[in-house]
Amino acid sequence: MSLIPTAGDHLQGSWSTHLDVPSPCDVELSGRSVVHQPHRSPGDSVEQLDALAELVLGPAEQADWLALPASTRRRRQWLVGRLAAKDAVRQLLPDARGRALHPREVKILKGRRGGPEATVEDPSVGGPHILVSIAHIDHVAVAIACADRRAQGIGIDVERFRTDRVIERFGLSESERRSLDGLAARARADHVARMWCAKEAVSKALGTGLFPLGGPSALTVERLDEWGARLRVHVAESPEYGARWFEAATARNGDVVLATAVARCRGDE
Repeated sequence: MSLIPTAGDHLQGSWSTHLDVPSPCDVELSGRSVVHQPHRSPGDSVEQLDALAELVLGPAEQADWLALPASTRRRRQWLVGRLAAKDAVRQLLPDARGRALHPREVKILKGRRGGPEATVEDPSVGGPHILVSIAHIDHVAVAIACADRRAQGIGIDVERFRTDRVIERFGLSESERRSLDGLAARARADHVARMWCAKEAVSKALGTGLFPLGGPSALTVERLDEWGARLRVHVAESPEYGARWFEAATARNGDVVLATAVARCRGDE
């Protein structure tokens, strides 16, 4: 557990922890995970979520919050994701006095490339270039933050390990599936989850998401090690980069698989 008072811990039935994220390169990534289990908090209501939003969100974020659909589940998921992103930034950037920034001092808003970006109001931090990426699964939100100017975009994705072949049939090409021939069933499922997460993470790092790039078939994954912890993802065509390779790093914790990717600025690769 982090020693900073975390934004995620303000929500009843939730807790925020440091997320040990793999990085595909020497760019520092700060990771946080917020777990929220509403069945443990019978008082989890629209009123409680609104009160928390007022506590941790700035005015511009409040406008985004109010524009969300009325679904309590959707609003909770959005808010938990923002809590994870704020905590990732606060973990990465303490102020000049070494204290944790207040959640409201970290703004998470849609950036020019469509994905979330962070800004910090505290002048002692100096207003650095801060990138964030958010992903959800069940009642868990994960987020990473990066203040390295060599990075143009970052991405994270998380998936549940599953032994059926739904993701494999939908998300991998015939050649990618053939590359997994010979693996035992559970090892194959593990690699499928890593490869799918890598595609999603790279598409987020590019600021587009998967389907604007042409869907899963527009990205091709190669394993760089026998465990699938390091992958290369080829994108057929992308804004700003064109056709090229990106590296992704993956990890598995129990039945959860995650991947991260970094799109470096041109000239720094």
